[in-house]
Amino acid sequence: MILLLALMACTTEEPVDTAPDETNLFEPPPEGTTWEYLVGAAGAGATYWPGVFADGAYKGEPSTEVTFGDFTEAQPEGIRAWIVVDDADASILLVRAIEVWGGRSDTPTREYRFEPPMGIHRDQLREDEDLTLAPTGEFVINGTVQDMDIQGTYALTNVNDTLDVPYGRLGGCWIYEFELVERGIKVATQLELKPRIGLVRARGLLGFNDITLAEVYEP
Repeated sequence: MILLLALMACTTEEPVDTAPDETNLFEPPPEGTTWEYLVGAAGAGATYWPGVFADGAYKGEPSTEVTFGDFTEAQPEGIRAWIVVDDADASILLVRAIEVWGGRSDTPTREYRFEPPMGIHRDQLREDEDLTLAPTGEFVINGTVQDMDIQGTYALTNVNDTLDVPYGRLGGCWIYEFELVERGIKVATQLELKPRIGLVRARGLLGFNDITLAEVYEP
């Protein structure tokens, strides 16, 4: 599989999918979708993460669990999040919690526990609006619990971009740009997503190198 993915790291010549989204709301991938992601640069020794979009629960609350990474001793790095897609307000995607895994395979390095869940607009009619984020809850680092300290803005800057990634050429992509201040430190993150597929590319996400889509496996 790794050899196959390495060979796929060059962009395909023909577009894989250039159709834009046909609805106002961002459509998530089907439950049970799995992915492979290239982390950083391609080539010899390149790092690939598996990803899963699956039904789950967070502290007993029904949620969709989204994971990127192996979470093993050999490769402990990764990201795990719990989200709610089908909320009463369909235009809002809720984020219950995010875990960032680093040098240990038995516990996350950082945790963001949002209370109430953090809301992200997924309505393309919000394109080019400056939207505010000021989540509350707990921030846990190396087991130490602190109050959440994040403020900033985000914007949906494009709903029909075309991206070239190891998986191929994908049109109809949504681009989210975040400008946040976390404990006095400015953080810029760009998320590029394709409706019904999921994350296509992430830049500056939680301190990791570029994460780019290499393969999609539908359930």
